[in-house]
Amino acid sequence: MNLAQATQWRNRLAKLGTIASILFLVAVIDDVSARFGQPANLMRVIPGASAEIDGPLEEEVKRIEDLTYAASSDLLRLSFSSTHPGFWLGGFRWNGILAVSAEIAPGEYSLTVSSMGKPARKPFSTFEIRVYPDADSYRRSSRVLLMRHLGVHPWWVVGCCLPLIGFAFAGVFVLSRRIDGLMAQSGKAVVYRVRETPEGVEISFSLGLRQGIQDGMRLTLLTEDGQPVGTVEVRHATDTDSLAVAPLEHAVRPGYIVSSLNQAISP
Repeated sequence: MNLAQATQWRNRLAKLGTIASILFLVAVIDDVSARFGQPANLMRVIPGASAEIDGPLEEEVKRIEDLTYAASSDLLRLSFSSTHPGFWLGGFRWNGILAVSAEIAPGEYSLTVSSMGKPARKPFSTFEIRVYPDADSYRRSSRVLLMRHLGVHPWWVVGCCLPLIGFAFAGVFVLSRRIDGLMAQSGKAVVYRVRETPEGVEISFSLGLRQGIQDGMRLTLLTEDGQPVGTVEVRHATDTDSLAVAPLEHAVRPGYIVSSLNQAISP
């Protein structure tokens, strides 16, 4: 892979990573904002569906057999799975599976969970079960914009974007190293750090003693497009990198190119 091909592929992967990152953020914000706008005790379901459900306990319950529930319809069935300590807010919680009969009519129902022989504390153990006629009406009523308009769950988007982001930015890193190596072979390097000082603009780039750079050498400074800007003077060179100073009027910025090939001028 030559320099032009490596640069082209790096740019493509950078765009892919940027797009995937934007989609990732949109999906997360969409889901989080919808959750904040929806009551914690609201369950949205359709006939014939099953859904995970959980809630707080007033006190520790070691056996799920000690839990009971009351629903406003016999067509709503709750199966308790386990009890466990609360992770974020402390206390104790239960979880289970809510099964909705295919025969249930659309509408709003209630379900209350409590310990055997003890009244449930409101509103945390009382759930509003909202049953929609079909999957399409369920989707159109969603507060999640991706679900409402595209029928796509945000976490499906997140799950697809994460590998793309990792692949894209790993590829950018590998190709950047490849580009740096190819440029170094031709006596060039990209300016990766710029800092203004009273003496001028300090720039850092990945050319050093291994490429024949010496303190005091004057090198050619180019724009990103390869247009000559002027010269810079090397102040300190290590095996792999150098620090040079350019006049303030050059207006150097990261991405400019330093070239030593046939252009080094003795001070």
